Amino acid sequence: DIHFFKKTYAEYQRGFQNGIGNLWKGLNEQHALTKDANCGLRVELQDWDDEQYYASYSWYKIGSESTGYKLSITGFNSASSLGDSMDHNNDDRKFSALDNDQDVSNNNCVNTMGGGGGWWMGSCTHSSLNGGEYTASGDRGGIGWYHGGKRGKKWKSWKASKMVLLC
Repeated sequence: DIHFFKKTYAEYQRGFQNGIGNLWKGLNEQHALTKDANCGLRVELQDWDDEQYYASYSWYKIGSESTGYKLSITGFNSASSLGDSMDHNNDDRKFSALDNDQDVSNNNCVNTMGGGGGWWMGSCTHSSLNGGEYTASGDRGGIGWYHGGKRGKKWKSWKASKMVLLC
């Protein structure tokens, strides 16, 4: 369902899932898991030709609700098969959803760049893993990862995404 991640801010806070593999661990739980631990993150993306790509980070923390669930992510592993598309999100960006625009642009980047899926936006983004699924030729609005690394393509939508928390 390409609209599965079009959720409210409250839903992103609590977390949600369906029976076919779509899951979002809530922002509250992500904060609780990362606030006192040294966590990393591995982003795994699947292209339309079913090739797998990844980006690894050694530091991943989510702030509390009072900070807008600010993102802190550093330590990009240059051996990753993808480029660093979280760099633009790492300026303590707040989490935005359709009903809670916390980006720094004049429009709601979740709507214009993220296909309606919540994400850490600034003056929009270089990544949006909760975007809708689009065709292989689609660009912004789908699952987005700007720096394609070994894939080479920029802003072409991905077939699937996974975020793996490493604590």
